[in-house]
Amino acid sequence: MSEFLSAIQAIARGASTANCGFIATSAADTIGACSSTAWDHMHCTKIRAEDSASAVAQCIDAAKAGEKVMAMIFARDLGRCGEDVGLAQAAEVPLVVLCFGGDIGSGATAAPDGDVLLAGNVVSGGCPLPVWAAADVASAYRLTRNAFNIAERLRTPVILMISPHLAQSEQDLDLEGDDAAILAAPASFDADHTGAALERHTAHLMMKISAARENLEQVNADADPRADVLILAYGLTGAVAHQAVSELRQTGKRVAGLTLFSLWPIPEIAIRRAVTDRIRRVIVPELNIGLYAGELRKVVHSATIEPIVRYDGGLIHPQRIVQHVLRSPCG
Repeated sequence: MSEFLSAIQAIARGASTANCGFIATSAADTIGACSSTAWDHMHCTKIRAEDSASAVAQCIDAAKAGEKVMAMIFARDLGRCGEDVGLAQAAEVPLVVLCFGGDIGSGATAAPDGDVLLAGNVVSGGCPLPVWAAADVASAYRLTRNAFNIAERLRTPVILMISPHLAQSEQDLDLEGDDAAILAAPASFDADHTGAALERHTAHLMMKISAARENLEQVNADADPRADVLILAYGLTGAVAHQAVSELRQTGKRVAGLTLFSLWPIPEIAIRRAVTDRIRRVIVPELNIGLYAGELRKVVHSATIEPIVRYDGGLIHPQRIVQHVLRSPCG
């Protein structure tokens, strides 16, 4: 069944498919995400907390009562929620955190992807959390549904990032072939707070994510075995990069594309598979100062990482990527 949906509607459908029973958002809902009629069909509890940290805390309480939960917060508040997200991680509480980035007028987070590093490091202690980013309406639906499945299966918070530009967009979406929700065994939280017990539990939190690492990697690869350039993108620039790849191929340029839906842990397996022996340049368009490109340099050593950045709240045009690839002396 195909429907014309906005990204907010797609997220609501994904949450409904996953049987979400409790949604909380901050009172400062600057884009009307929670007030949207998209949620009206859902038979679940919807509340507005006084702030984002309270929204996360109330979701944790509802999850402990057996509900599938989602907190909707904003990039400017992500740091304030770190303690509560860390609590959910330590207590192995399934929690989906929908984070709207790019709050215009909020300094460093004005760029849609300005909070990408914060999202991956929001919890103190260094234990990894799954962080995903939607690139279009279809991935917003699919990732929302899958986020609940991963949260339940691994007993962990999952952060799903979405640009406000994307939140307002619409697309024809095929909802056929939904996967059934994955049920999880109950968590076993060690209540012994001795040093040895805490060390064991921290190791457990790290290992369960590490063991599922390959399954957590959500990407879309557009391979060309003869390409010497790879355009790697995530979030809102994913669709832009896909268009740039098509335009470059029309000029005869051999290029490959890779859209990342999972950002943390860094999908190293998929990235190394995409960066073949022939790839010499990896083009990374980002709506920030080049934050994720810096992380990619820790993974990719056989090719040059070339960021294309914009951080004034606007978007990167496909032609800018095309011109960057073609005018390079290496191209």
